[in-house]
Amino acid sequence: MKSAAAVTVTIGLLLAACGGGTQAHRSTLESACSESNPCMFHPGEYVTGPSSILEGITLTLSGTWASTENDEGELNLTPADRPSNHLFLWIDMVAVKSTGAGHGTTPLTDVGASPDALIAWLAGNPDFRVVSPPVTVTIGHGLKTMSVTIGVADSAQYGDSDCPSNPRCADLFTRPGLWGTNSYGIGGDGEVRLYISAINIRGQVHTFFVVLDAGDHHELDVITKTSQPVLDSLGLPAGVTVA
Repeated sequence: MKSAAAVTVTIGLLLAACGGGTQAHRSTLESACSESNPCMFHPGEYVTGPSSILEGITLTLSGTWASTENDEGELNLTPADRPSNHLFLWIDMVAVKSTGAGHGTTPLTDVGASPDALIAWLAGNPDFRVVSPPVTVTIGHGLKTMSVTIGVADSAQYGDSDCPSNPRCADLFTRPGLWGTNSYGIGGDGEVRLYISAINIRGQVHTFFVVLDAGDHHELDVITKTSQPVLDSLGLPAGVTVA
C-alpha cells in the first residue's frame, strides 16, 4: 500500500525546523524530491515543470509545504503544521482490488476510467464508507470535477498485516506503468476527499485527480481549509481543456 503514511515521518522531521518565506513570482516546482531529501516550497505562485505529472499546471501555496515526490507518477504536498495531512495530484489512475488476495496489485478491468465510473465504484464498494456523497464541484479556473469523500468500512477485510489498521484498510488506485506494485490506500479512521476531472491533452482524454488525505474526519477538514488556496488557484496548462 502506497499510503500517505509513507511520507509523514520524513517530512515531519524536516518541517519542524523550517521557517516561512515568500516569493513574488511564479516559480517552477522543484522535481528532485524524495523521502530522504524532501523539497520545501514556501508561499507563492508555482507552475509544474517538464518532469511532473503534467507540465504547466499552475497553483498557489500559502504557508510552507514539503514534497517527497514530484514526477510523472505523483505530486504530493504536505503542509508544515500538519505533516500527517496530504494533497496529491495524479493523472490516469485506475481502480484496483480493494481488499483480500491481490489487493492493490489487481487492476479492475470492469471499472471504467472516467470520473463518473470511478466515483460510482468508490461509492458502491462495500469496502468503503461514504462520508460525503458524490457531487459535481468546480475548482480552480473552471475545472469541473466529480467529488466524493470516503473512509474505510468497518466490515472491510484487508487481509494484510502490512497495513497497521488491518483488517480495516482498503486500496483505491494505482498508476499503470509508473507505480509498479504500489497502490494508494487508506486505513483505520483515515478519510480521503477526491476531485476527479476529465481533461483533453492533445486530443486525448485523461483523468486528472486532486486528492486530500488525512488520518481522520477532523484532520480532513483541516487539510481542506489549508488546501483551499491551491483548489482556488489551480489552472490547467495552456492548450489543455476540460473534456
